[in-house]
Amino acid sequence: MNAVCYKCGEAKVHPLQRCARCQASPQGEEDLAQSFLLSKSFLPEPRLTELAGQLASGRHVEMAPEVKTLVLAQIGPVLEALARAPVGPPADPAGNPAAASVSLVQYLLVAGALVVVAGVIAVVVLLQSPWFSYRQAVARDTVEAYAAFIDQHPGSAYAALANTRREELNDDLQWRKICDENTVAAYDSYLKYYPDGKYAAEAEQRLGDIDRMAWLAVAESRDIAKLKKFIKDHPDSGCLAEAWARIEWLINDWDWVRAQDNVERYEYFLKQNPDHPQAEAARQRLAELTAKAVKAGKPGKLPRLNVIAGSSGTGKAKLTIANRADASLSVVVSKKGSSQKVTVAAGSERTLELATGLYSVTAQADGPPAKSYYGELVFVSAVYELVF
Repeated sequence: MNAVCYKCGEAKVHPLQRCARCQASPQGEEDLAQSFLLSKSFLPEPRLTELAGQLASGRHVEMAPEVKTLVLAQIGPVLEALARAPVGPPADPAGNPAAASVSLVQYLLVAGALVVVAGVIAVVVLLQSPWFSYRQAVARDTVEAYAAFIDQHPGSAYAALANTRREELNDDLQWRKICDENTVAAYDSYLKYYPDGKYAAEAEQRLGDIDRMAWLAVAESRDIAKLKKFIKDHPDSGCLAEAWARIEWLINDWDWVRAQDNVERYEYFLKQNPDHPQAEAARQRLAELTAKAVKAGKPGKLPRLNVIAGSSGTGKAKLTIANRADASLSVVVSKKGSSQKVTVAAGSERTLELATGLYSVTAQADGPPAKSYYGELVFVSAVYELVF
């Protein structure tokens, strides 16, 4: 493809050729300038192909006035030489076919010579202007070539064309790199630097695809760490609400809490679900884990259990826990099938009613200094007091 029709985008051998499709033939300055601009003399083939498609779809190709002026200045010598050439081969009055053939050959040779001369003149003109540098940049068709031309001829009428093509090539180059990387960070970077780039819509689409695929990979997970990693890695995801909802559902699911089997999860479960059918089981296991942790830390002995009255009058034991320390106290009183946990503020008391039997009692003071206590106590139907 050496040139395309300035009307319909059909491929042509040279700019002045009549279009085989629409029969358009450049006549005035506007048509001539447009025809030569839409040729490989002025534009690289990828750009010509793009503009041909634009014309074929019925869209007009705009040409800046200064570009038109410059194109006409460059092709002027060629047009003048062609204007002086004979319109056609001279007729042979004798009707001699051989003579006519010779005349036709002579005409073509003269016309060809004129075109060659005009071409030489045009080359001389081109070598004296920024066009020659621009043409070299077009031949190379790289970001570096157009950048070098702009640096050398910043005020040239071709500078805008060169800059537009440089941006297109740079956009293409960056997009290929982004696609090779194919990560959220890469597409975000592209949209940051090329918000109006020709691949912006595709970048948005690919971001959404990656985001959705990443969410589907963890949507049914029972691993909170994976869910939180998704939230961290996709801060702008449209699936964040689903991720947080999944986490909230898990930490309130008894089977999940039991599988985690740690103090933090049981405490949160009981705080959010105090009337859950498994609440008592959660309290019992929490008491066991708390006692285990306290025992592992070499706790101190419990204070002496004081009997205040020999009978509670209810068939159950009443235990008053008095905190005389300067820090709050957490106390867990538990036996198989039953567990109670209370927090006693500094300088206050709490009273519990307990079924009779053997209990494990664990106490932890916030401090400073932090202290812990552990022991086993037997309660009968009486009134007791533990003073810390």
